[in-house]
Amino acid sequence: RDFFDYGCGKGTDVKGLNNLGYDALGWDPYHNSDQEKRASSITNLGYVLNVIEKPQERIEVLKEAYSYTNELLIVSVVVTGQEWCEGATPYGDGYITKRNTFQKFYQTQEISTLIHQSLGVEPHPVELGIFYVFKSEELEEEFLENRARRSVDWNAIYERLGFEKPFRAPRTPRTNKFHENADLVEEFRLN
Repeated sequence: RDFFDYGCGKGTDVKGLNNLGYDALGWDPYHNSDQEKRASSITNLGYVLNVIEKPQERIEVLKEAYSYTNELLIVSVVVTGQEWCEGATPYGDGYITKRNTFQKFYQTQEISTLIHQSLGVEPHPVELGIFYVFKSEELEEEFLENRARRSVDWNAIYERLGFEKPFRAPRTPRTNKFHENADLVEEFRLN
């Protein structure tokens, strides 16, 4: 899969991905504006919406980044509680920092709603302030299935921790409450 970093800054992530053998490209309006934008399997919009002062421009950028997405858009923002406001001056719906840059800090529901209303698709939170927005229904279904049936190899974990035997709590035998209460269930059904 190829990767496009929309708003890549100085391109550190793109360089790292390329060094790992991935086909990655980045564009930024200030640091990398000579690079062309391209559609990719995965598009990253990482901490870009936080620095955009005008709410309408945030929506436009979100839509444009999504337009370059073939399968998955990753949206990351700084959320309220992660902010650094010391010495910052309130401005609009954000702050002007000591470095004279604009920063908007989002409530989790606020960014989720912005993504949903702007793009018309359901965002999936994966970490604090990080959302997956799928264009590929197949990839979204796979993601949701994997999320629902997460398996843990406890033996491997115990082995890595250096324990000889995994701890296993004694199991209590299961009882079938339906069969134990069949008479009560039948009486309820008849009334």
